Amino acid sequence: MWPSLRNWKVFQGSIVGRVFGHPNQKKFPDGKRITTSMINTAHTMSSGDLVVMTVSGSRYRLDQNTSEYVGFVLKLWGSGEKVK
Repeated sequence: MWPSLRNWKVFQGSIVGRVFGHPNQKKFPDGKRITTSMINTAHTMSSGDLVVMTVSGSRYRLDQNTSEYVGFVLKLWGSGEKVK
C-alpha cells in the first residue's frame, strides 16, 4: 500500500502534509512534513480512499479527515475533469 498524507493542504499544484508509512523511514519517518511534486493524476480506490500520483511517479493516499478533502475532490471531479 502507498504511504498516506495527513493534515494535508493543496499548495500550488502540490500537496503539503505529514507522511505516514513511507517505505524509506530513515528519510521520511512517520509524521515528517513533506511537499510532494506536482500532482499528475488522482483516482479513488474501491475502499473510497483517494490516491494521487505525482509527476515524479510517487503515490500517496490522502487522509479524508482534513478540511481540504471535500474541496479537493469537488475540484477534481465536480466539473467532470481530472487533474491536469
